[in-house]
Amino acid sequence: SDLGRLGQLGEAVKQAGVPVACVDHHATNGSLPPGPRLVDASACATGELVFDLARAARWPIATETARALYVAILTDTGGFRFSNTSPRALRVGAELLGQGLDAEEIYREVYATASEGRIRLTAEVLETLVVEPGIGLAWVTVPPGALERHGVDAEELEGVVEVPRSIRGVRLALLFRQIAGGRIKASFRSVGDVDVAKLAGSFGGGGHTKAAGASLNGSLGEVQERVLAVARELLSPS
Repeated sequence: SDLGRLGQLGEAVKQAGVPVACVDHHATNGSLPPGPRLVDASACATGELVFDLARAARWPIATETARALYVAILTDTGGFRFSNTSPRALRVGAELLGQGLDAEEIYREVYATASEGRIRLTAEVLETLVVEPGIGLAWVTVPPGALERHGVDAEELEGVVEVPRSIRGVRLALLFRQIAGGRIKASFRSVGDVDVAKLAGSFGGGGHTKAAGASLNGSLGEVQERVLAVARELLSPS
């Protein structure tokens, strides 16, 4: 949880000095102003916690609200495939579907529909693929200007890092891209017992055991060199 993720809105909240209520399944990093907290890292998604809050408060859950909560759980569990897909996640998902949702339509919109620009961007990013099979490391880089060239925004990069992670034998996959302020965003995905939350934490980032990220200062080459050095150390036999 970090106000910085809200951009200008986060800065306005910080300047106003108002209390901030936080509902999240990530631990806070200490940057939030004082306020009530509902933080549970054992929840599969923040949507699960919002569902619990609504039920505890006896708030009605309208169809559109149910859809939003279902999508939150669906995406954070990778379509109910990731290791955080708990029995409770499935039960909550089932209850939300009972609100009249169309599971096939939602899946298609989230996972099986893409713009032409996103497909072309993915192809360009995958051209940068580097694999070190000896230690199970793979990474890709978003070329400068690629988002603008294909007319897509950063949100459409979601899922691209899953492609190198899917390579047989890969235990850790990374995606590097330049973001505002000349910083470099590194996204981490892992397989098995590789804890990328700790990897991200070593660079001031965070996330989950198998999906995390960090933003670093420096040129693309410098950041890649620093991150890859730590990644290789993490993957190499002790």
